[in-house]
Amino acid sequence: MAELSRPFLVRYARHPAERGLNRREPVVAPEKVRLPDPAADHLRRDRLVRRLEGAPVVLVCAPSGFGKTELVSDWARSADHAVAWVNLDAEDSDASEFAQHLVAALRVVLPEAGSETMALLREGRPVRPEDLGRSLGADLRSATRPLTVVLDDYSSLPSGSSHELVDEILRRKPRDVRLMIVARRDPPLPLPELLVSGRACEIRQASLAFTSDEAAEIIERDTGWSPEPDLVERMVERLGGWPSGIKLLA
Repeated sequence: MAELSRPFLVRYARHPAERGLNRREPVVAPEKVRLPDPAADHLRRDRLVRRLEGAPVVLVCAPSGFGKTELVSDWARSADHAVAWVNLDAEDSDASEFAQHLVAALRVVLPEAGSETMALLREGRPVRPEDLGRSLGADLRSATRPLTVVLDDYSSLPSGSSHELVDEILRRKPRDVRLMIVARRDPPLPLPELLVSGRACEIRQASLAFTSDEAAEIIERDTGWSPEPDLVERMVERLGGWPSGIKLLA
């Protein structure tokens, strides 16, 4: 599909995220805030899905092809509470753009959310990340039900004010609002201190790698062939458990 220009990505239009508003506001294209569909070769990984529960902040970090987005979206589809999903890209490096897209994602599941942040953005003046963080923190505290915010493809953000904004959100969000960050490399955020204090958990490449049992399940499901266990183990070892590579071989 051809790349859309900015006027098409952010446009003035009615959108489910605008329900309950008295005026038209710029909203992102639906693809920015849509939960990804399950892959055709999807494998449910309960051992990892369970690890996504509980912690106020979760980092899922590994190179491409390790099933990060697939895992988190699988969890989100079965979550027993609201999940706001943002598909990030380089244009979200600006804190105001990031905040607008985050509010749009919140309004998909909580239509009245984000009023304080949007009022700040409507003033039409440059807004500091700390002021946006303060308003978003207030908006998140006013959430009427449990909520998880997923920031997918966080590594697509270059250096910019959005990192400062997410830092503010981490500091100001209420405990019953969870944040999941999906990234190919460690984000420039104060996550180590959260991990040390037990306020965050992480799932990395070693955990996302396929086990021999998972690889065997994929091969048998996709080919109808049950390989010998030692053959599967050698394949997993050679590929480092890389899920995309194992699926290609299957």
